[in-house]
Amino acid sequence: MVHNQVFMQSDKMSFDGEPHRVIEFYERLGSNLDIARERLDAGWKVQSLLGVIPKDKFDSVLEVGSGSALVLKGISGAVCADRKISCDLSISMLYAAKIEMPEAVLIRASADHLPFRDSSIGLVILCDILEHVEDVSLLLKETRRVAKNIAFKIPLERCLMIKLQEIIGRKKLYGFEHHRSGHLYVWNKREVLSILERAGLAPLCYRLVEPPEEIRYYGGSEKSEELSTKNRIVNWIERSTYNRIRSLYRFLFGSTLVAFVALEKDYYL
Repeated sequence: MVHNQVFMQSDKMSFDGEPHRVIEFYERLGSNLDIARERLDAGWKVQSLLGVIPKDKFDSVLEVGSGSALVLKGISGAVCADRKISCDLSISMLYAAKIEMPEAVLIRASADHLPFRDSSIGLVILCDILEHVEDVSLLLKETRRVAKNIAFKIPLERCLMIKLQEIIGRKKLYGFEHHRSGHLYVWNKREVLSILERAGLAPLCYRLVEPPEEIRYYGGSEKSEELSTKNRIVNWIERSTYNRIRSLYRFLFGSTLVAFVALEKDYYL
């Protein structure tokens, strides 16, 4: 490993395979993180993931595509991990992770070339990462190689609202050039489970979860003075269906799948 004051980078890796536009995109995201928003977002992500992770001690926890490492911080603390490893492609993200989690080992690496030995990590977290990676099967193969257990959080964004926005706007909302956060794919529950099963990663358990009200609105924040009438109507529909008919809410606005895969130990949940 090549050592840096903040992070380590695998000396066996080359980032020549990553298009410069991809690296630059995530460097910009990392340089403009809203940490208050990140903390709010990480809270429900951690809570959701802990709902499927067995109440056990994991000696090491690695988050791939860790960003600010706030999810890693919450999960590794809950499972009493001795080793905490934050892995990201972006240098600016790793600097943010260093501030939030100074005790973690920080490694710069591509998600599909992880610099770890086979079956060396007690728990690997893939939280909102699959939809960002061009070769999902390679990422899953590499994660399966290094992990003893895997926890997933995957957005389910194949929903009516996305389709309507694409039709009305006459443009794609997904794909690297179009999505503001770099989502390349949009899936539903059946598609995600099929992807995991084809990779030999059938979940031991999974559930659907939705974010809390303060970070949920499709139409924009209710606190915004510039919120249009159309967006206020969208927010009303979202709030009403969320509280009364959850299945309709998921059809309209999507959901999130969290899952746990055990590769080396039998768990009885």
